[in-house]
Order: sequence, then structure tokens, then C-alpha cells
Amino acid sequence: MADNRIRLFHIILAVAMAGSLLVFITTPSSDWKTVAPPDDRVHLADYIATHPTDAKASAKITDAALDYPIAKRRELWHAAHDLTNHIEPYRTNGQIAFARAGVFHWSELSDAERHEVIASIGPLLNDYNRFMALYKPVWALTHDLALLRRHAPRSESVLNELGELAVTNGLFDDYRTLRAETQRVREEEAAAKRATLTPSQLLQSLRPPFRVSDEPLIVAVLRELQGRPLDEDPHTSVIDPLIEFAIDHHLTPLEGLEAITRLKGTASDAHRARLALALDLPDRASDLELGNADVSPPWRRYYAERAEYEAKHGNADQAELYRVRAYVASTSSGKWEGLCDGDLCTNGRTEIDGPRVLTLEMVQSDEVPPWVELYIDDALRDEGPVAPRRVFTVPDGRHRVELRIANPMTRNRFRRRVKIG
Repeated sequence: MADNRIRLFHIILAVAMAGSLLVFITTPSSDWKTVAPPDDRVHLADYIATHPTDAKASAKITDAALDYPIAKRRELWHAAHDLTNHIEPYRTNGQIAFARAGVFHWSELSDAERHEVIASIGPLLNDYNRFMALYKPVWALTHDLALLRRHAPRSESVLNELGELAVTNGLFDDYRTLRAETQRVREEEAAAKRATLTPSQLLQSLRPPFRVSDEPLIVAVLRELQGRPLDEDPHTSVIDPLIEFAIDHHLTPLEGLEAITRLKGTASDAHRARLALALDLPDRASDLELGNADVSPPWRRYYAERAEYEAKHGNADQAELYRVRAYVASTSSGKWEGLCDGDLCTNGRTEIDGPRVLTLEMVQSDEVPPWVELYIDDALRDEGPVAPRRVFTVPDGRHRVELRIANPMTRNRFRRRVKIG
């Protein structure tokens, strides 16, 4: 009986492929829109015999054909897919059903059929939600990053996912290309919505850690805030790194951030003091400094900046006092922050007096080596695999140094460890 159903379906298909579009446009039946196709294969075959233009029914057959215990189930799978595409050439229901059935029966397919399935998957990835749901299974099935890149929606979050996928699997050239493309898309997306955001939302849209490559994005936000100054607590942790980055890299204008110097809790006192001094508000900076005995890097930088400020304004004694404070604070710096029991596992940061050589060694072996990036004063200066050793050089002078493992987890989801020497 099953073979008779298949033959019947093929006869119907031949007729439907020739005339279904005309029937669909000119004489749609009243019941195919309201009657849901049955689920069991026997009644489904009967149903499609009388409803040859019901794409839902043919898609159901496509989805289930390879599960049927019949000899010609693969022929049925192809025929139902062809009919669905003929009825609805611009919708994805047929492609989804075809791809899903093929993936679940991957080992049964010929090479040609596997290529068909992969080709049908590509267009499905253009939708953001489908891409996020499918890209990992598609990668596991095909290991074809070019396929994913070709059909991926152009968004920062998608490109971030692809970059992580690339670097985790040792596709380092692709990772670097995707990293650059992600930066371009981030700037495009930010520019498209910047004028619609409130001052607080503008700050919340920024994401540290900030790099030199982020300067155009940050300057654009600062300019927007100059015309629409912040007047309330933005309730975001981005303020400290933003103030630090903007002052360290002499980014302007800063006037739109003036409220932060007045609003307690919006940022650390050290960063608020640095911002007040940069805005030529020395008395406000002194109030924030009052009673402080901290020697952390933000205060050290404030002391050094205050020494320059006082010297510029002819206050030699005050300038010398702040230079001494900066020196005392600098003697307590130099320790790495962010390490895991002394090893680099994600990001490690410190201040280093160069020149100095950093020797990195892989702690545990893996087919894909750790890819480590060296940032000096927030600029990417060097990068490469630690396989099993790599040497980075910090140039002359005092520098903020960051080491970042771009693929901190192995493909088996173990955390990587790199020793710093």
C-alpha cells in the first residue's frame, strides 16, 4: 500500500508542477486555508491528492519522508521538497523541512544529497534568530566557516559569534578578518541609532575594554554629549574605563560628562578627580582627593596629572608634592591583575617599565594553540599563537600592558592556561 501511495504522489506531483501556480492564483479552494493537513502519512497522502497546492502538506511530507519505513523514502523526500518550492518559491518552509530531515538522516545521504542540504541551509541563515539557533549545528555538521560568513546577517553580535568560532577552532586568519569587520559594523550600528538615544543610553551603549580602534566611536559619543550633557546617574559600569581611556588618549570634548564629577557613585573618586582636573575644576578634584591614601593606578595617574597641572600654573611646591605622591604610588604597581593562580587565563593587566621581554608558554597541550594579543597603552601591538612558546617585547618607557587570550576555552570547553615569564 505504501508503494501505491508513493506512485500516487509522483503522479500528483507531475500534474501539480504544471498547474498548481495557476490554481493557486485563480481558483483557491476554500478549505485548504482552513483545514490543517493531517499528521499521519496515510491520511496525509490522501489529503495532498485532493489539495495539491497546500504547501503545508507537502512540507510535512518533506519533513517526515525519511522517517517513513518505505523503500523510496528518499525519492519521496525530494519530490515533496520540489513541490513545496514550486508552490511557495519565496518562502522558507520547504527549505527548513528539507534541511531538517536531511540533517537528522545525514549518514544515509549521498554526497550529492548532502550538498543539496547544505545549499538549502544557507539562505535560512539570513534571518538573525535562525542564524543564532542554527550556526553551531551547521558548523558541527559542515565545518564550513565560509558558508556561515556568506549567509550571516550583517550585525555586530553575529560577527562576534563567528569570530569566536573561528579563533576557537584555529582559523586565525578568519578571526582577524572578522575582528576588523566587527569593528566596522559596530561603528555603523552605533551611528545609525546615536541620535535617538538619551545621554545615559549613549554611555550604556559603549562596551569596554576600550581599544585605540574604538576612538572614533568614543569621540562621536562625547560630541553627542557635548550638545546633550549628562544630567543624571547613567547607572553603568562603563564610566570608569571611559574616563580613563578618554583622558589617557587626550580625547575631547569632555564637557558633557561634567555631571559625573558632582554625582557621587557614578564613578570611582579617582576617576571623578581625574575628570574634574581635565575639565579645569581643580577645587572639585581636591575635594574628591581629600583624605585619600590610595596608591592604585588611577590615583597614581591623577597625582602625575595634578603635578603637571600645578607646574603649568606656576605652583612649583604643589607640583613637587604631587610628583612625590605619584612616585610612591608607582613603586607599589607592577603586579599582574586578572590572572588565574599566576597564569594567564583570559585577560591580564599591569604597568611595565620597558624595555622588557615577556615569554609566554602554553601550560596544557591542545591541537589549537592559545591565540594571545598584546595591547600596549590600549593599542594592539602584537599577537600570535603560543605554540608552545611566544615572545613579546614591551618598548622603552612606562606602559599599560594587557595580554588577552582570544580563545580562552578549548573546543572541549576547558579553560586555557598560559604562563607569563
